[in-house]
Amino acid sequence: MTKKKYNDRLTDLVHRLSDSDISWQIEAACLDTGNEKYFADPNKDHALITDAKKVCKTCDVRWRCLDFALRNDIRHGVWGGFTPSERNSYMKGKIK
Repeated sequence: MTKKKYNDRLTDLVHRLSDSDISWQIEAACLDTGNEKYFADPNKDHALITDAKKVCKTCDVRWRCLDFALRNDIRHGVWGGFTPSERNSYMKGKIK
């Protein structure tokens, strides 16, 4: 991908995120748990991913988090208890 295309996509993402309501994040169970486990490599760091999902299962705003990731086409990290590949399967109706 050329630098211009990358910058255009990045600019588009920043605009979409700035238009999103993120007020729900102050209620997130992960708020003070650090980012490492939520953005761990899903191909290698299975224990961290599992730990992240455990936190998500206790979260009152889990579904808003998942909705945020889906609406903003976020392709990295655990959001709402779903990895990127699980979010893809969820959107295709393979996970309910």
